[in-house]
Amino acid sequence: MLTVTQDGEVTELRKVTAQEMIFADYSEYQGRFYSKELEAYYQIRQNEGSLDCTVGNECFHMVQANGDTFDMSDTDIRFTRTDGVISGFTLNHSRVKNIAFVKVTE
Repeated sequence: MLTVTQDGEVTELRKVTAQEMIFADYSEYQGRFYSKELEAYYQIRQNEGSLDCTVGNECFHMVQANGDTFDMSDTDIRFTRTDGVISGFTLNHSRVKNIAFVKVTE
């Protein structure tokens, strides 16, 4: 048990096990995305409550920044929706802005 006291209020906390953890569901963001401008495919997969992006042979961890926007290293990815469904994303990096990717249906 861990006891936390803040502003005179005492809270008892217990350590949770991995089985008790509830991971965020990012399954709607998963898929294969293509950029005509870069002539490149990005594969996005859910991984234990977060997202990973595979580009070629490299895998990058994505962290949700706000809503449909995720940070990946020094890159921002903002997912776009059509009728409420993820249809692509735009990529912003220090050297490039607004690179469009579309979700590829297989």
